[in-house]
Amino acid sequence: MPLNNPITSALLADPEIFQQNRLPFHAHFADQTSPETPLTVSLDGEWNFRYAENLTAPFTDWDTLTVPGFIQMQSLQKPGQPYGTPHYVNTQYPWDGHEKLRPGEIPQDYNPIGEYQRSFTLPESWASCYLRLNGADSAAAVWCNGVYIGYTEDTFTPAEFDMTAAVHPGENTLTVQVYRFSSGSWLEDQDFWRMSGLFRSVELFTKPELHLEDVFVRQSFADDFSSAAVTFDCKVSGAGTVSVVFNGQEQSAEVGEPAEYDSGVVFGKGEADPDVEEDVQDVSFTFTVEHPALWSAEQQAAAHLPADTTDPVRRALAKAQAARRVVGCDLAAGCAEREGDCVLVLSCKKGCWLRTVPLADRPALWLLDMIRRAACDLPQAAGTGFLPARKAARTAQPEAAPPARRPRRARRVLVVLLVLAVLAALCTAGAWVYTGGNFYALPQRLRSLWADGLPHSGAVLL
Repeated sequence: MPLNNPITSALLADPEIFQQNRLPFHAHFADQTSPETPLTVSLDGEWNFRYAENLTAPFTDWDTLTVPGFIQMQSLQKPGQPYGTPHYVNTQYPWDGHEKLRPGEIPQDYNPIGEYQRSFTLPESWASCYLRLNGADSAAAVWCNGVYIGYTEDTFTPAEFDMTAAVHPGENTLTVQVYRFSSGSWLEDQDFWRMSGLFRSVELFTKPELHLEDVFVRQSFADDFSSAAVTFDCKVSGAGTVSVVFNGQEQSAEVGEPAEYDSGVVFGKGEADPDVEEDVQDVSFTFTVEHPALWSAEQQAAAHLPADTTDPVRRALAKAQAARRVVGCDLAAGCAEREGDCVLVLSCKKGCWLRTVPLADRPALWLLDMIRRAACDLPQAAGTGFLPARKAARTAQPEAAPPARRPRRARRVLVVLLVLAVLAALCTAGAWVYTGGNFYALPQRLRSLWADGLPHSGAVLL
């Protein structure tokens, strides 16, 4: 079937053209499908496929490929790898060393095209028909029954097209051309394997008479945070009643004849295609919440402590722990002031250091010293207690410092000395047996042992 409006090299290379007739992006809601009235039809499976090296090269004979799947990965399973191979690129572009290109240009000699084609039957109950390409690398163009539908770039973003005007009852033919390189390929210089094809699912879908196209949820608070307003901004297509239930409250609105909505679809260089419009209306619902539960770091930290948080030490401990977790830092400090002293708290991932300092003893300097020692991995000053993380969540009272552990270096020295002592004892026992208990004869016995193995005067060769 001949295709109208074929894709040109100038269109693929133009960075200002990245879509044609593509519907606006929106939130994707789960389709309420049923066997009787399905809203989605999957096109995954075997597709007819043919291949060309570039836009001007002839296509190969028809073959079959599986969707979803990369062209090059399936080519490896065929004799001679007729459709190319995966290309790994780290810091270079895939065309470096083959063609000298300036930014915005695309390869002319080697820019493979994969043309997919299959037929589908339009369900009788469908009044509209849309196509969703969940992933096409790196650019794709769509035709239905030979009629040009649209074009899309952006490999990993789903693209949707309205095919209602091109389909007819019964059997239809869908054609998708996938181009390995486009102007968007300059933006995909990551450390990954370069491949192409319909690598994610392809599906048809329709919309009910009344359909929620998109929804945005906004919150705003009063100046004193005594109340809050929650607004639901909905984009709705069709006519009927729209209802929103929030916090036990329900609001409804009647949607009548829809107004024209400019989808902002790019047809050429910034020109909107007047034929691609969606009938979408904006509907808003606002709910008021009195005395909303406000989030705070202190409340989140207090959830891990006993109910009694009136103790200033506990509160300082909770604030330091919360600050460290929220900010994501290694250390967080706190201070609990009492009548005659201050309790300094220094929180880390392993636990908390606590020290009681009289007010006249410059608590700020002591806190700086605690931070300095912790940052330099030095032991804290005597009198500074430590709470492991599992205990710090249960109590905030200072505990006595744990007994100092013997340094690992001293432990290694003791082990070496013990080994040397054992070797010395073995050597002494051996010498005792060898000399018959006469240690004074040990040097002479050792010299004679060495001399017995050497020739001496008067020796006779046998």
